[in-house]
Amino acid sequence: MEVEAKVRKLELGDGNTLSTGDVGEDGDSPLMSTGDVEDGDITMQREEVLPSFDEGEVHVVTTSCDKGTQKPIVTLVPYKDMSERTKRNARADIVDLLKDAAMKTVHFVPEDLTSFVMDLLQNKKFCTTFGLPLDTEDIAENPTIQSLVKEYKSCVDKERKDEIRKRSSNQKSKICIGSSLNDSRVTLGGEKTPEHFKNRVAAASSIGRLTCYADERRRLLSIVAMDYPYSVLQELFNCSSKTITAAKVHCIFFGRGGTPPAKFKFTRQCVSPDVLMELSEFFQQDSVSRPSSCRSVVTNKEETPIRYWKDSEATRNEQFTSRACRIQ
Repeated sequence: MEVEAKVRKLELGDGNTLSTGDVGEDGDSPLMSTGDVEDGDITMQREEVLPSFDEGEVHVVTTSCDKGTQKPIVTLVPYKDMSERTKRNARADIVDLLKDAAMKTVHFVPEDLTSFVMDLLQNKKFCTTFGLPLDTEDIAENPTIQSLVKEYKSCVDKERKDEIRKRSSNQKSKICIGSSLNDSRVTLGGEKTPEHFKNRVAAASSIGRLTCYADERRRLLSIVAMDYPYSVLQELFNCSSKTITAAKVHCIFFGRGGTPPAKFKFTRQCVSPDVLMELSEFFQQDSVSRPSSCRSVVTNKEETPIRYWKDSEATRNEQFTSRACRIQ
């Protein structure tokens, strides 16, 4: 099947156009490969030199190809051997091709195109595929990011948390930061800040941190979660993608590094050993659960069969509530 190949029109000085392959700066004619079609494939046979063209003439180059169209087309010469103008045109073609694919990915929403391209340029696979340097190295050298990562990783230190709680237990009154050293009460007992401190920062440093949060890592990560792609944050903070998503939600609800108010927090209540024993006895009743005939676990060095519920959760709750009322 003979089809007309995609060519680029080159404008001449007198306003005419020349439709050929890429012509070198020295006026040499380009090389064009021709071949025959066998079962839909192109079999390259020979290379021939195209004749020189007179100014003002228009020539169209045809070649054999299969039914499919290759995008982008294979250029006649490699990029490094092209002229500067041809290089610009080649880059423009690639940009248009990438834009079309990206617009399909974001469902033709222009506002989402920039965010997608930024994530693509900072994607680890994209950078390694094209030999580009990762932005993670530059980000990791940022002193602010380094301090944040250090604070994030120290959140798992139980001894540090115990020290903070112990220090906080010595606080007898509210701390007033104030607008100046004289107006502040940066002490554990509520007294005025001692005058021998140079400033409020020195006074606070002498006391140390007084609070720690249950979701401290999520709070810290929310400071930068909206600014960098998942791959960069995962490498810096050594966390999962789910943790980053939770930090983004935290940032949306409570701001960067914000703490949720009490009404948004779930409270936990310690259960006494007597209640736990009562629950265990209730679950072991034959009217509530039945033992498995083929599955078991080892408890206190004794093999115990696994038990399965007999009734629904609502029925079990009703049975336990009525049993607790009878005991009381």
